[in-house]
Amino acid sequence: MGFIFDGTHSDEYKLIVKTKRQILPDIDDKYIDIPGRDGAYLVSGKAKDRLFHLRCQLEFESLEALRALVRNIAAWLYTDTKSELVFDDEPDIIYQAKLGGAIDFETAKAFGEFSAVFRAEPFAYGAEV
Repeated sequence: MGFIFDGTHSDEYKLIVKTKRQILPDIDDKYIDIPGRDGAYLVSGKAKDRLFHLRCQLEFESLEALRALVRNIAAWLYTDTKSELVFDDEPDIIYQAKLGGAIDFETAKAFGEFSAVFRAEPFAYGAEV
């Protein structure tokens, strides 16, 4: 499985992608306990941003080629603003997302691996408006 971010598909970098996605955003509910009263009052909150955890793997032939590829991946994933994020298994669903933090890259023999977390708006958009 792969994804499109900012108009570019992960296949262009030969990434193998494993995802962990929230099916519903977290809700910022508050509960107020009143002394002498059973239970708590619910103060309904708003939906929070969703977090999409992606684990990406790639194969490389040389360390020089790997470093060039990693720089290209970093340039692709870095944005100043939110961009469209679309997953292959939901091609008609668009999330507005931005990379949420640093990425550590690990290598072993001829394989590289990194984790990326995208922070997206709480609700998805359809391909048609």
